[in-house]
Amino acid sequence: MPKKKKIVKVMDIVPAKPRRKASAPTAAQEETLLQPKPLQDFDLFTSREESREETFGSADPRYAEDFGEASPPMKERKPRRIRRYVIAGIIVIALLAFGAAKLPKVDIHIVMKKDAVAYDESVFIKTSIGEPNTSAKEIPGEIIAKEVSKVFTFNPTGQTNEEQKATGKIIIHNEFGPATQVLVATTRFEAPDGKIYRLANRVTVPGAPGSIEADIIADKAGPEYNTDGIARLEIPGFEGGSRYGKFYGEITQPVRGGTRGLTPYPTDADIEAAERQAEEQLRGDLKSLVLLQIPKDVMLVDGAERFTLISKNVDRSLTADGKFSVVFEGELEAFVFHEQDVHTFIRELALEAEATDEQSTEKDFTVTYTKPSPQFGSGIMTLPIKVQATYWKKLQPDEIKREVANMRELEVKSALLSKDGVDKLSVSFWPFWVSHAPKNINRISVNIE
Repeated sequence: MPKKKKIVKVMDIVPAKPRRKASAPTAAQEETLLQPKPLQDFDLFTSREESREETFGSADPRYAEDFGEASPPMKERKPRRIRRYVIAGIIVIALLAFGAAKLPKVDIHIVMKKDAVAYDESVFIKTSIGEPNTSAKEIPGEIIAKEVSKVFTFNPTGQTNEEQKATGKIIIHNEFGPATQVLVATTRFEAPDGKIYRLANRVTVPGAPGSIEADIIADKAGPEYNTDGIARLEIPGFEGGSRYGKFYGEITQPVRGGTRGLTPYPTDADIEAAERQAEEQLRGDLKSLVLLQIPKDVMLVDGAERFTLISKNVDRSLTADGKFSVVFEGELEAFVFHEQDVHTFIRELALEAEATDEQSTEKDFTVTYTKPSPQFGSGIMTLPIKVQATYWKKLQPDEIKREVANMRELEVKSALLSKDGVDKLSVSFWPFWVSHAPKNINRISVNIE
């Protein structure tokens, strides 16, 4: 018995929409559809390999928004890459050419041969010669003398309880007549403030216009009579007569010594200390004056001077500010020489010993002077010196720059190593590919040692 076929009925969950009936094309659409499309040459003859390169982008504009802008064809991207490489290469070549033309720099370092000379002996500085003498070890010298007088003031440490009258000097003027005038001791001279000073001794005033200096003493004790000067003092004894105002006094120097009660005074120890300090200070002041007087290249070695005290005067009377004074006069003699003569002396010794040659010049020079032994009477000073000197054949950097400009590296080295006195040489070019020195000498650096 034949089996019956099982019939399964399938139904869509969503009923299918009825199909749209195809509408007949309009006359315009029909004309467009029936119009033949012209064939291009590449359509017919494009090879299989070329067709593979056409495009990998979506040809359908509907998917352009999903995948971005359509990729350009490979044929268009390849020439662009080549152009970029070409442009980059041109830029690199241009930069290299610019660097080679504008940036080259050469650093030249030259080490010169050096001749060392040492000297550790005494030389004789003599006033009787005019130039160094290596065989006698003599160098020309000179003695400079300076004389000065100076007043120094000091504070006293002693005290005394007594009264003293001030003393000093007065100048008496005669404007009365040609006859002389005798003034007896104790003649009074009156200051504008009423203070009286008296003549210490009898004096004769010369005829007009004449004047004379005389000693005076204050009429009373006390510091109020101490003064630095009074322009005019009248003679009360002539008051009411024709001589009054025609004879008068003038104090131009300090009047000192007036005291009353407990007053300071300089002790013997004060005087001794003051003399010692005054001499030391005067010696130093004289040396400073000598150093200011001599040129910079003239040497005054410590110990090459002699101080002589010509005179001294101690004034125990006190000034208005309560100090006593010491007047010292002294002279300083200094044995000096030109240091360049020492350089000349050492170089001549080096030439005689063939330690260097005439073409060499001084590079370094260090000299130390020790305690000298001057003899001012004979004009000779023995001076121990210690010298360390170096000589070399000095090259001029600017001349080297002009010489090596635009030379190749081997030419630069050959030219410099051939120079007399060159010991070592280092030449460095920049940038690394540069093989010759620049024409611009400002791009060439030369260091010589």
